[in-house]
Order: sequence, then structure tokens, then C-alpha cells
Amino acid sequence: MTRRWLYRVVALGTVFGVAAVARHLFVAAAHGRASGVCLFHAATGAPCPACGTTRSVAALLQGEWSQAWHHNPLGLVASAALVVLPTVAVHDRWRGREDLWRAYTWVESTVQRPAVAVPLLVLLATHWIRLILLHP
Repeated sequence: MTRRWLYRVVALGTVFGVAAVARHLFVAAAHGRASGVCLFHAATGAPCPACGTTRSVAALLQGEWSQAWHHNPLGLVASAALVVLPTVAVHDRWRGREDLWRAYTWVESTVQRPAVAVPLLVLLATHWIRLILLHP
């Protein structure tokens, strides 16, 4: 990924992430329960590793930390990303820096090492199994 694309992905990800959470909150307020938008779940009936992330972020916005964790612990990471990544991107553009790019390249090179990649994949698989067992 190039520097330019990284900043575009952060901008689009932020817009779509905020839109998804806003949609969830508005639909939940109007109907008492929000509908899901996961294509994997719609096609297979099983949750994907990200299922519940939108509900998790929405629960965090409402101060429901335990509910957020229950929906999907990745919501904590997504919430932080929705705040930190655009903030750093705007700061970079304003100051003419490349902090986000340097962080991205460091993370990319770090997760490619087997000593990091294998435990992350095991953690992801464990998380997915947890979701399947909690939300059949």
C-alpha cells in the first residue's frame, strides 16, 4: 500500500465506520433492535470474526463496556481506531508529517514475522470459535 492509499483507506474507513454505527443507533432507536449487515452471516448463518463489532462500538458509545465486550471484543479496537487513525492522519496532513505511514509500515513488517503472525492467527481462530459458540 502506498502512503496516498493509506490515508484514503483511513478516510473511507472512518466514514463507513461512523456511518455503520450511526445506522445501528438510529435503527435500534426506531425499532428497538438493529438488523445486521454481515454478508458472511447472511450467507452461512454463522458469525464471521467481525460479527458484532458495530454493536460493540455502539455499546461503548452508550457506556455499556460489558455489553461491548460481549458483542465482540474487536469493537474496543475498532473504537480506538475510529478515533486514533483519523486524528493522526489529520495531524500528519496539517504538520506535513508521516507518523501514520511509519506506524503502518512498522505494524506491517512486524505481523509478517511468524513469531507474531502465528499467535495472532491462533487468537483470531479462538475468537471466531468463541463467537460461534456464543451466538449460534
